[in-house]
Amino acid sequence: TTSATVSVISSCRLAEGQALAVNVMPNPSNGNFELRVNVGEGVNGVAMVSIYNMAGQMVAELNTPIANGQTSTSVSIPQVAGVYMVVVEANGNVVTEQIMISE
Repeated sequence: TTSATVSVISSCRLAEGQALAVNVMPNPSNGNFELRVNVGEGVNGVAMVSIYNMAGQMVAELNTPIANGQTSTSVSIPQVAGVYMVVVEANGNVVTEQIMISE
């Protein structure tokens, strides 16, 4: 059998050459969580955020302004318990994070 390679991230900071870092907390959540995005110093624009349930249905969509490479926004999704995908597109890059919603 062959094992897959696993990368362990020990920091929320952007690694050299990394274009987009996303942090979702707390995780697991009750449906209310904070989304932090870092696209690199000096970048201004908008981060597009889409949240999907495991059936692939979009349950939330929002745009949040990026100032000097960072944004932080509170998100509330009153959905049933389960795993959701948080897709963030900013500065030409896309990152997907999972969040667990508990009742």
